[in-house]
Amino acid sequence: MRAKILIFVLMAVLLVFVFPQASYANYTRNITLLATPRGDVSIYPPHTINATYAYYRFSGNLCNMFLKDHLGNFCGNLAAGYWWKWWDDNGVEQPGTRYPMENLSALVNNVTITILEASAHGNNNYPLLRYAIVVVVDAGIPCLKQPDTSIVYTELDFWDSSGFVNWYSHSTPRGVIKASNECEYKFDNLTLGRQKTYSINFLPYIDKTLKTVTNYGILMNATILETYIAIESMNSVTQSKLNFNNFSTTATIFSSYSKHLNSTILRAYGATLTSANWNPVADINKDGRVNMTDYSLYARNYQNETWCKLTLNNYSP
Repeated sequence: MRAKILIFVLMAVLLVFVFPQASYANYTRNITLLATPRGDVSIYPPHTINATYAYYRFSGNLCNMFLKDHLGNFCGNLAAGYWWKWWDDNGVEQPGTRYPMENLSALVNNVTITILEASAHGNNNYPLLRYAIVVVVDAGIPCLKQPDTSIVYTELDFWDSSGFVNWYSHSTPRGVIKASNECEYKFDNLTLGRQKTYSINFLPYIDKTLKTVTNYGILMNATILETYIAIESMNSVTQSKLNFNNFSTTATIFSSYSKHLNSTILRAYGATLTSANWNPVADINKDGRVNMTDYSLYARNYQNETWCKLTLNNYSP
């Protein structure tokens, strides 16, 4: 018992005297991430595009979206939102900014959405139509089950037809649909005709998605590519319409690598390999636990930004 008390006393001393920057709010700042408004229509198989009618239109801060499939024989989606980096039809990367996620403590999408129409039928009485807020990132490493790509999708569904609701009810864990490079989360069930404003911190969802599809969370070289609203239909006769307004993305960033590493250790302190808050970055000496030893290593190097950056990028177990 005395040993435990001594450990906590030492931690308190470190936090007060060695880590004066440990107060989370004192060393973060908020910024608005500026991006290019864009949209995209993705239909498969390609020949079925003649059976659909899709458009997105931006007018200032307002965007209207409409998707109709009167035959119900295609899979695809209509997307509209903001792109930091994108590729043209020939696969050529266009000028833009790959916004790094290495120093973020929050990534918040703010948007007001109104679903004006959502009808779907077909597909063995389980029509598949859904609306989602999506963030696309480059994970920086290949996906486990799709090693030819590092592009990962995190999708929060805010309206689903009965087919998707059935999928969610049988998913493991419940409410999460997993794929080789994406995770979809049942987030809300917005009432048709009702306007609702969302302010969502995507960072925990992105971290959970990346751990699922790559085995790691957000790495130092991960970048944000896109954030948008999607209407998706799969082999169902559908007619859907919505608008969104005042869509913006803000981020809370750390002012230094040292302070980022300090916060990382604090959040994982006491964790072992099987703990829910386990983070291999915080395990600086790689002994399978985050404890005073790791704090001591940080204490000897916390003024060395190069060392802190290298440590933040060392995600090996």
